[in-house]
Amino acid sequence: MKHFKRTTLLCLFAVCAWTSALAWHEYQPMVVDGRVWDCGQTSYTIQGDTIIDAIQYKKAMSFSSQGAANFTYIGAVREYDHKVDIIFPDSFSPVRLYDFTVGLLNKGWMEVLQAANVIISGQERRLIMWSSGDITGFFVTIEGIGYNSKPFDFPWHNPGELIRCYDDDIVIYDWADNPFLTEVPYSMFITDGEVNGDDSVDISDVNAVIDMMLGRPMQPRWDDVAADMDLSGALDIADVNAIIDQMLGK
Repeated sequence: MKHFKRTTLLCLFAVCAWTSALAWHEYQPMVVDGRVWDCGQTSYTIQGDTIIDAIQYKKAMSFSSQGAANFTYIGAVREYDHKVDIIFPDSFSPVRLYDFTVGLLNKGWMEVLQAANVIISGQERRLIMWSSGDITGFFVTIEGIGYNSKPFDFPWHNPGELIRCYDDDIVIYDWADNPFLTEVPYSMFITDGEVNGDDSVDISDVNAVIDMMLGRPMQPRWDDVAADMDLSGALDIADVNAIIDQMLGK
């Protein structure tokens, strides 16, 4: 593998200063004031601020989708570094509700069945399909939207079904268009070759993929999902070649 890396770098040295206009997607936040998650008879929203232990949180609320709104406090949520923590009403400590950085090489505390950057309602978002021994089948998390069930509880605690998610009159997720019942549609995958988070496709992305293949430590903005160019679920020489093709405009 070391010989392969040296050879690759020598072959690409002449183009190391060239970059493309392809850009790493802009992170889509989840904890947004006024956002609504329609889960059938019950809906959820972010409504106002609260301070806990000198740290600012947002209030997660539920309300009836039928008739007049009657808001119930669900918990205090905080989003940072592409992660979302929640403090439930009967607790004093935050727990990790979402980690939208998880990719193929960082499986966290459950098994990742599939991960991809996808287009949902015209925006690129990270999608992760999970499996757990505690529940039947699988569930999905979508960057900026959350679980494909109720957004502010774990699906194995309180399963549900997310019908749509919207800001004001703008729908950012609709189950009818994105059911994700069996697998992520191939046409939605984003494979632009931008791996290391510098908003361009160049030799540094190739080096990042090789380092990940060799098991070297991931850097903060490296994206192992985007690195899986052939969507095989593993990183190998085919992904390196695909990034080189992107660099050369093939």
